[in-house]
Amino acid sequence: MEIFLSAALLLVANPPAAKAVPPPNAAPKVSAPAVDPQRLALARVTVDALFPIGTSGRMIADMMNGSAMDRMLDLSPPDLGIAGDKAPKTSLRAEMKKNDPYFEQRMAILGRVIGEEMTRLAPQIETPLRDGLAESVARRFTVGRLADINRFFATDSGKAFGRELWLLWMDPAVVKGMIGTMPVVMKEMPAVMKKVEAATAHLPKPKAPADKKPK
Repeated sequence: MEIFLSAALLLVANPPAAKAVPPPNAAPKVSAPAVDPQRLALARVTVDALFPIGTSGRMIADMMNGSAMDRMLDLSPPDLGIAGDKAPKTSLRAEMKKNDPYFEQRMAILGRVIGEEMTRLAPQIETPLRDGLAESVARRFTVGRLADINRFFATDSGKAFGRELWLLWMDPAVVKGMIGTMPVVMKEMPAVMKKVEAATAHLPKPKAPADKKPK
């Protein structure tokens, strides 16, 4: 979920240039033990409820043109628990408008175009994700549990929950909550790393990577 949010916010802050971006290398194939066919078939039904084709486009469109993005843009660094003399005190929307008077119009256009394109590309970009998600679900739940899960998703409440699940992670309240964990993580990390060091002290040190010889 975070990848869609990060990509959208990056596009807002840095409008795309005309230069084409080369396609990424093909993802490496990862081999794994075969999944029980019955569990995989049930898991695909689950994934159809959790991540139907077109979800990524709906996520982008909802985030960039919907109330979620409006609420996000109205947050300021202090609202997110970010303090400091250099941190702006005004909202993200106000900061963006300082540099781009056409920010609102640009946002609307970006949301429309990206949403349309993500929907168009959905069969290509979502099929591998859906396949991987189905396999993961199949490995984690038994046939009986998958049947129970699918019965829930067949109800009106289950269908509504499945449609909104991924969008929940983009809600400003959730993003604010995730950012709010950072002070605790940063405070506790040194102590955690000391515990890791003590717990692994009995293991031999890893070998340093061999220096590459000049050709």
